[in-house]
Amino acid sequence: MPELPEVETLAKGLQSIVGYKIVRIHFFRSKLRENIPTEKISKLVTGKRVVAVSRRGKYLLFTVSDGGKETTNVTLISHLGMSGVFCLLRQNKDSQKDFQSHTHFYIKLNKGDHSLTCAYSDPRRFGRLSFMEGSDNSLENHRFLKGLGIEPLEVSAEVLASHMAAKAKSKRAHIKGFLLNQGVVAGIGNIYASESLYVSGIMPNRVVSTLKTGEWQRLALGIQSVLQKAIELGGSTLKDFHHLDGQQGYFSLNAQVYMRDGQACEICGGTVKKSYQQNRSTYYCVTCQH
Repeated sequence: MPELPEVETLAKGLQSIVGYKIVRIHFFRSKLRENIPTEKISKLVTGKRVVAVSRRGKYLLFTVSDGGKETTNVTLISHLGMSGVFCLLRQNKDSQKDFQSHTHFYIKLNKGDHSLTCAYSDPRRFGRLSFMEGSDNSLENHRFLKGLGIEPLEVSAEVLASHMAAKAKSKRAHIKGFLLNQGVVAGIGNIYASESLYVSGIMPNRVVSTLKTGEWQRLALGIQSVLQKAIELGGSTLKDFHHLDGQQGYFSLNAQVYMRDGQACEICGGTVKKSYQQNRSTYYCVTCQH
């Protein structure tokens, strides 16, 4: 599943559509993981200009406006599920056969003499699409975003460490599962939880209430460094994840433990191990992590 770095990579790539007007949005189907309010979305966004493309947790946010004095912004909220991706195309064809397989909707965009098509494809159909009318502040009340935790790259390591320590107080959860809880830290999934714990020297099965202040600080720094590195490298090489240009990301080619079970630890030379927590694979080094 695309995590924070993959979604951030897409958000940055889609900045190029800011300023474009939505000519129309066409849906080939009205349901992915859940029903999509296709008619309402079409009515609200057609004719409006894209004023921002951003990210919250693992969600992509497309904000559009008609530019009027008493305008109310509309924000499309998209979750990529397991395999969703947006691609920018320079074509004017409209039938489904003109797009790659598993394309579920497309947005026609225009800016002066320039035209673009933003198409959403999702082979596994676990993605979600909804909308919110109102100011940026009201977005946090949408059911997709309500309750999401702190953004790990928008605060200092000290603030992130204090936040996690406060959330973990008196809890018996394992630290790996704790990091996957989107209500604690937004955007971290299985890949980056494993990598962050490795670089922080913390075993994934540690009970959160046993972590000391220094360990929370190391973990906060580890989370931020791993996420920043992944964003710089363009996201992870998941078999379903691609960038706007169709190329795969490549962070996992540089991963230190994720999917490297049986290989040598890059720090101590020991063997990277694999286990399962909450039915998810976990990778770690028994020597370097405690």
